[in-house]
Amino acid sequence: MVHLGRLIFVAVLFIGCAGSETPLPTSLKVEHEMDLVQPNELQDRLGSTTIIDIRKRGEYLNGHLPGAQQLWRDNLQSDEYPFGGMCVDKARLTFLLDSIGCATGSKIVVYDAKGGCDAARLWWMLKYYGHHNVQLLDGGLQLWEQRGLAVDTGFTTSAKSKGFRFAENGDETLIVSYDQVLAATNDSNVVIVDTRTSEEYDGSTLKDGAFYAGHIPGSINFDWGRCVEMESDWKLKESDAIVSDMVAAGIDTSKRIITYCHTGVRSAHTTFVMRELLGFDDVSNYDGSWSEWSFRTLKNKN
Repeated sequence: MVHLGRLIFVAVLFIGCAGSETPLPTSLKVEHEMDLVQPNELQDRLGSTTIIDIRKRGEYLNGHLPGAQQLWRDNLQSDEYPFGGMCVDKARLTFLLDSIGCATGSKIVVYDAKGGCDAARLWWMLKYYGHHNVQLLDGGLQLWEQRGLAVDTGFTTSAKSKGFRFAENGDETLIVSYDQVLAATNDSNVVIVDTRTSEEYDGSTLKDGAFYAGHIPGSINFDWGRCVEMESDWKLKESDAIVSDMVAAGIDTSKRIITYCHTGVRSAHTTFVMRELLGFDDVSNYDGSWSEWSFRTLKNKN
């Protein structure tokens, strides 16, 4: 969905190229309001906003935003499947958020020190289950420290339970299943975007948890990190630059888009970028991603 307070205009020019038509963006204007927060803005809200640090405990203890609570990605993964990476169910996530003092409907800001992909995974889960008042910290911990803002070490005292619950309807358009992705491989109106590295995509690298190397048939490779200024301040790149890069990679931004990676984490970041920064409404994340796809593909062959 497009948030109120944000005006988005995308003009697309179609030109012929080698017998096909490739959409090229001619202009794009984004006034972003809801789901991306800058360090100085968050600095002014410290003490009134729940901040969640999505890193391992040792990293968190060495330095984190003042008052931030810690959750690591492993806490957010279900152990109920024969493959890894699926998001925890709604009841488990409710318990986790309540245990760190989140209040129903309250503002939550999530961050990491990895370009935002781990934080975006939690953003995606919160939206999917029905907590829409959530933002990502642009630039994460790196930009926060570059701006000279204060960090704390050690544990933040855990806040008391406030009876957190998901009070709104979840956004089921954020997620797709294996069967939906399988159908999409034969649907010319859908673009499947593989947000892993080129080495994972071409099969020269096999990550732990995958059952064979390769990629989903017909998918287009677009490494999630291409959206982030990883060589400087770790902020998201300018919108026009991202769209141009996506189109150059062969992504038709006028079509429905499904993103995936290894376990739905990096692809959650690309989903965030496409939906919340660029204003592409019809974008979904494949939760099981390559871990599930490779498992089910082998199982179906046997």
